[in-house]
Amino acid sequence: ALYSRTLNVTVISNSTNIEPPNHQPKVRSSLRTIGFISHITRSKGVFEFLDVAERVCGTCQDVRALLAGPIEDSSIRPVLMQRLRGASWLTYIGPVGGETKSRFYAEIDAFVFPTRHADEADPRVINEALAHGVAVIARGRGCISSAVNSGGGTVVREDADFVEEAERQLIEWHQNPVLFSSVSSAALANAARLRAEHLPRLDALISALVSLPSPAPPPSQRNDDGSRGNESSR
Repeated sequence: ALYSRTLNVTVISNSTNIEPPNHQPKVRSSLRTIGFISHITRSKGVFEFLDVAERVCGTCQDVRALLAGPIEDSSIRPVLMQRLRGASWLTYIGPVGGETKSRFYAEIDAFVFPTRHADEADPRVINEALAHGVAVIARGRGCISSAVNSGGGTVVREDADFVEEAERQLIEWHQNPVLFSSVSSAALANAARLRAEHLPRLDALISALVSLPSPAPPPSQRNDDGSRGNESSR
């Protein structure tokens, strides 16, 4: 016979699983630097980011680009290095963590994330960017839309041309500092809202797990007197 099961599902955002900014985040007054941070692979969208950055930096001469993260896909290294050598508008700073990661977010104004990763869920990098007041442009995979649509950026549909959509949005932000500042402010507000909403859920889940009774050992591991099997030899 089949018996129904009652499931208690708790959704917890990765906004609860990030390090807070090392310095007080600020609202950006203009768009001057765009960035990408991730494990650098084709599926995370590094080449689409470079396409976007090349177009935007070519149109807006005062905009530069920063790229951070380890190159994990060795098959793309030769092509990637060739593109980086010819990109005077871009700086690759390699893997970052801790203080250097927080400084990376402090130096960029917009985070561009064209991911096509098959298992994308709720990327920490997006939550980190929002918490630093960085505007986000990301492809709408996994839970990305639920994190960004509440404020602080733009989600590009999976069937849309990401490079064209991101280029258009970034140039609009560059040309309209008042609009861009409002997006940066919304990023900070969205990050605070996500943490306020999901931290109590995380605390409640941890409390529930801690309060669960320890499971009884299987009957085969008990002695006749009810003690555990290895207690008789002590």
